[in-house]
Amino acid sequence: MAKICTPKFASGPVNAGEERLLKFLEVKLPDNYFLIPNGEYPSMNAQGAVQYWEYDCIVVAPHAIYTIENKDYRGRLEANDDSWFCNDIEKPNPIKSATFKSKLLAGYLKKKDHHFGLAWVDAIVTLSSLGQNKSGFEQGSYCDNKTFLLDEELVDYLMDNDRLHKTANAINHLQHSIVEYLQGSSQPKNKKKTEVCGYIIEEILEANDDYVEYLCHSKFLQDKKHKVRDYALDKAGLSPMQLERHNKLVHNAEMSEESLPPSSLIIKSHCQTSEDGNHYYVISDYMEEHSLRSEMQRNTFTDKDKACILIDLAEALALAHEHNVIHRNVCPENIYIQADRHAALANFGLSYNTLHEADQMNVSLSMDAFDRDPYTSEEVITGDYSPSSDVYSFGVIAYELMVGELPFSNYLQLKSKGGSLTADMLPSKRNMNVEEWVDILCSRTIVEDATDRWSNIEEIRNFIIEEAIIKKYGQPQSHPSAKAWSELKSGDQINSEITLYKEVGEGGFSKVFQAIHALQPGAMFAAKIFKEGVGSQSVIDEFNALSELNHPNIVGFKYNGLTYGGLFFTLMQFIDGKDIREYCWGDKYFPLPYIYKFAHEMTDALVYLHSKGFRHRDIKPENIVYDKSGKFVLIDFNIATDDDNDMHKLGTWPYLAPDLMKGKKMQWEDSADTFALGVTLYELVSHVYPWSGGGQRIPILDKKPSELANINNLVSKEFSDFVMKAIETRHENRFASAKDMLDALEAIGEAGIARKSDVTYITNSGEEYQIVDYINSLYSQSVRGNAGTRAGWTGNNILDKETYTKTKLDTDLLEAIKAGKYRLLIITGNAGDGKTAFIRQVEQSSSEIAYFDNTHNGAKILLNGITYQTNYDGSQDEANLKNSDVLKEFFKPFEGRIDNFNQAAEGRIIAINEGRLMDFLESSHEHKHLYAAIDEYFYKEGATNLPEGVMVINLNLRSVTAIDANGDSLLRKQVKALTAPQLWSKCATCPMSNRCFINFNVKSLNDSAVGTEIIKRLEWIIRTIVYKREVHITMRDLRSMIAWMLARDYNCASIPALIQREDEIKNALNEAKEAENRDEYDKLFFEYSRIRMENWMRYYFNLTAPENPLFPDLRSEDRIVKLLRETDIANVAIPDADRDLYYRPKEEMSYLAFASRLTAPLLDEFNAFLSVKPSYDMTPDAIEFLKLRQQTFIRHQYFEGKFDFLKRMPYQSIGKFYDILNKKDTNWTEVKSQLAYAISCSEGCWNPSISSHHLLLSSTRVSDPSGKSYRRFPLEDFEFDNDEKNKRLTEFLEHENDNFIFRSKSNHSVQLIVSLDLFEMLYYIQNGFSPSVSDLRGRFIELQVFKNLLASETYTEVIVTNNEKSYYKISLLKRTMQLVVEPLDKED
Repeated sequence: MAKICTPKFASGPVNAGEERLLKFLEVKLPDNYFLIPNGEYPSMNAQGAVQYWEYDCIVVAPHAIYTIENKDYRGRLEANDDSWFCNDIEKPNPIKSATFKSKLLAGYLKKKDHHFGLAWVDAIVTLSSLGQNKSGFEQGSYCDNKTFLLDEELVDYLMDNDRLHKTANAINHLQHSIVEYLQGSSQPKNKKKTEVCGYIIEEILEANDDYVEYLCHSKFLQDKKHKVRDYALDKAGLSPMQLERHNKLVHNAEMSEESLPPSSLIIKSHCQTSEDGNHYYVISDYMEEHSLRSEMQRNTFTDKDKACILIDLAEALALAHEHNVIHRNVCPENIYIQADRHAALANFGLSYNTLHEADQMNVSLSMDAFDRDPYTSEEVITGDYSPSSDVYSFGVIAYELMVGELPFSNYLQLKSKGGSLTADMLPSKRNMNVEEWVDILCSRTIVEDATDRWSNIEEIRNFIIEEAIIKKYGQPQSHPSAKAWSELKSGDQINSEITLYKEVGEGGFSKVFQAIHALQPGAMFAAKIFKEGVGSQSVIDEFNALSELNHPNIVGFKYNGLTYGGLFFTLMQFIDGKDIREYCWGDKYFPLPYIYKFAHEMTDALVYLHSKGFRHRDIKPENIVYDKSGKFVLIDFNIATDDDNDMHKLGTWPYLAPDLMKGKKMQWEDSADTFALGVTLYELVSHVYPWSGGGQRIPILDKKPSELANINNLVSKEFSDFVMKAIETRHENRFASAKDMLDALEAIGEAGIARKSDVTYITNSGEEYQIVDYINSLYSQSVRGNAGTRAGWTGNNILDKETYTKTKLDTDLLEAIKAGKYRLLIITGNAGDGKTAFIRQVEQSSSEIAYFDNTHNGAKILLNGITYQTNYDGSQDEANLKNSDVLKEFFKPFEGRIDNFNQAAEGRIIAINEGRLMDFLESSHEHKHLYAAIDEYFYKEGATNLPEGVMVINLNLRSVTAIDANGDSLLRKQVKALTAPQLWSKCATCPMSNRCFINFNVKSLNDSAVGTEIIKRLEWIIRTIVYKREVHITMRDLRSMIAWMLARDYNCASIPALIQREDEIKNALNEAKEAENRDEYDKLFFEYSRIRMENWMRYYFNLTAPENPLFPDLRSEDRIVKLLRETDIANVAIPDADRDLYYRPKEEMSYLAFASRLTAPLLDEFNAFLSVKPSYDMTPDAIEFLKLRQQTFIRHQYFEGKFDFLKRMPYQSIGKFYDILNKKDTNWTEVKSQLAYAISCSEGCWNPSISSHHLLLSSTRVSDPSGKSYRRFPLEDFEFDNDEKNKRLTEFLEHENDNFIFRSKSNHSVQLIVSLDLFEMLYYIQNGFSPSVSDLRGRFIELQVFKNLLASETYTEVIVTNNEKSYYKISLLKRTMQLVVEPLDKED
């Protein structure tokens, strides 16, 4: 394993993604690799100022250093060397920043030691989000080669020295020195720059030798994002002339923008200089998500949109040229689509303006700033530019926008073609749908020779208006209330009947509003309003025909018409839900039963649609809504048709069947819809596009995608084959009709969608184990018997073995036994702590084993040639032998032995009660030396050595919440073992699984995305019990608690009855409501509310809910469950958070995103029960249910909310207490000071100025009742017990300290054992709480005992005060035995 070397001041990974990266590298890389996470290192910027840079992870390998920039992007990624997009939103290219920071780190190391310069520093990017892939990366590109998932490819890259042309041990001799330097020189985060120009810095977007560009937000409006570019003005190492030229370059954009008049088509930046004159800031709104590049990626433009963008751009350039400004960097990244859908030109940093000297026109900016990209003409590179240069760029943008691709990669390719577009390069030749005017425009503007180029941008603008707008679209009718599409908003009345209520979505062609109809008050509809230019009379006729459709999974159409402004709209049924994109590309997943439901409902809808003569022609995730009632609905029929002769090429490219494309036309048939549905289904199951790679999402004819079952191993081969057939690229190979597709799906059935388990667990009698029955058998109070709490004597239960949790006994002690280190092993501890289970593990590791069939209490085994005898319970009689005789025979090989027990002829392994062991040894003369050694070992808590070959294990010292080197605890491992997916595979095919609380609980805890986080939160509640020291939790206790949490002692046969009972009450309730029978309704409503609440109580997150007489079936006498109920997190009030939980709808974004379980249905159910009634208007039953619901909301938020869950802990100081006990870098001096101050506060002295270096005890020997006196004890006279003795006792145990000891250095009997309870009270005292006498002398008697012992110690000074402001010190001079009284101005 690699070694993690946490830098100074670093606190470890800052998010779950970085934690996954670090754990992956730790496990996968060898031990001569060093990992340095989250270091902050300085660099000097151009004028000598210090800039701090954070490195997510630095890997110091024997051959090189790697800096890793980690991104936890969720959803669909597409990337090339220029741009990155996540879910179609442009992101800063992390490769650039990673490369820049690697150069800085190389310089930083070389500056420290020139030998460090031998280390090659390489930069890479990692993607840590679960389920992420690189299917959208341009294959073979630099970004593809430098970006890695958390898989073996990353490991291979980091271990491949040949790739960097380095020897395997190129820097092996420098590794430790480099690691030590990087560890020690990391800076605290508070030194990192956090603000610039009054904005809060979120991240660095770009950095180079000239500037650093920050992404920021306002202090008051966090959603408002800005870019701030920070230039260095006083650049070191430049001559005065060079400095002057540098400053002109920096101010270039400001000079150009000042010469331009205000215009909505030009976006200007705000510029300012720092007070010291050393920094120049360029501030602009962060609009990258709306750049033309991003918008083209989303492909949401109509032909009219594209023409309007070109018109806007031409007008902006005309304005610039009119004022003698040449932009020189016109490209999609510098054009933004504004809220009103108009385009605007921005970023004038590379522009030329008249403020440049005429004789230096061609050197006004460094030519290095210009890339050889497709938008830059040759004359810009050579410096002989003019306004015509912008026209060249304009032509290339027009080509890309209208065609969907670039004509070439740079001007050199155009030059090789003769300096102009050849016939086969014309737009209409590349895209058959492009009109002739685009050919004319591009052929006249994309010309190498500027003198031959159409250079008048005004003429070009007028040409586009005439050809693309006036000839195709008429003007809408005017009306007083008429509004353009971009101006529509909530509250607008669009015709005499329809008023817009709330905007719910916007696409490339339309907006959708919730709408109110004047003639149907109270009813809610959806009004879909199309852009100008979309909606001829033929389209209106099609929607009229669609209004006749009536299917539960097809959106209901009411009618259509025109707005006052002449915009086409259609009025539809309002679907309250969201489209399924985030389930196809994002971080959410549908469980398999929902996948089947989706496939069945959508296929059935297509069968109906096709039977009516219609084709949808645009099936894709955006056009399918999952509504809150639990059904899937097909929407967006704006290009649907019943015309078989309609051959227009419409729809969305990734979902168009490639074999039906015929040049400019589309040979539409029914299988086009089934193909698109198949592609959607493939994405829904795999989160991968079938034809991935190359950076484009386009179906490829005759290319077979990856088998679905190979990507998602949960689905059956039959269902995988079904989806693969649906997306065949030849229509003769896919389903001929939706009916064929539906028949094939129903033949598979819901039970056939899941892959059958490869493993079946069989009992000795040949019956199949039922996992739920097994789980219930672990529960100590199960009404069906708790046989699982006791191990069978031969240990042959396969599920015991499958769910066995390995401990340090198995990984460390067993290896020591096998290596012959111990001949006598004694294991003590409570019943149920795994003593027998471990002995069984030892037995299974032997080469020979013979069980004692007559006693069922052990076996004889052979380990490395040594015969061992085991005994599962050393306290019991056997056959005709009394226990003392059994033990005498068992310990016979060690009689009379004093030392080196490894010389005994045989070995022994025994589980025995500690008291019985010592009684036997004490009474046995032959074992007096062994007795003395073990007695001293126990008495001195491991401070003495046991004889060689002897080991005593006390399992009472083991903690189920102790974190091991891999970040796991026994609790975590046991929960994961009992919820392992292979054990529960049959749930995937169970028709009840969607409504089964057991399945819900298991899915939550074994979820691949957030299961570990939920278990961690459970662990904190269990840790509270451990820290309270009320009970030792055994492995049996732990498994019993988990069993109760999962199944509540219900079995599979119980679930249908629960569901049926709920459905019957719900139906009766609806009948009573329709019959207006109020009394019956109220009675049934109470029972329905009780049943629903009872079902909530079975969910795992209500584990801590106390017993309630309303739910008698949920009583439990399990001792850990009872302690958990006493530690109910719902009793902790957080007023602000609670108000939101109680009265505001719960939003999905505020909760963890599960990979295998839905969150929305539960939140919708919670929201349906929100109540705002005053208590005086509620019955007692209603008030009780309200309290129970609100407590459930709290517990659910604790486990699943994106929330600082430790705030809900009953002990507010537990996080701090845990850090003190477990962190390696605990500042014990600070802890000592805080502890002493809290004790001093409890004595009545709240003044920290006199108690920061002393512990004060109140003295009662002052006659003045208004005054106070305190004895002072210097803190340097106290220490903490470092618990080294305990480490020896727990060498082979998972141990977690549950207290620490504060004691006098000179007299260890004066000590205070600080437990969680005491620490919590001291925490509150330190924060102003004044405890009662009963608090101090009752519950916390140990504190009073400590004070009494300390008070009996000799002291030489007292301080007195009568106002808590002025203090006097009375001290005894030992030499003269005189008392000295003097003012105490400050603590000495």
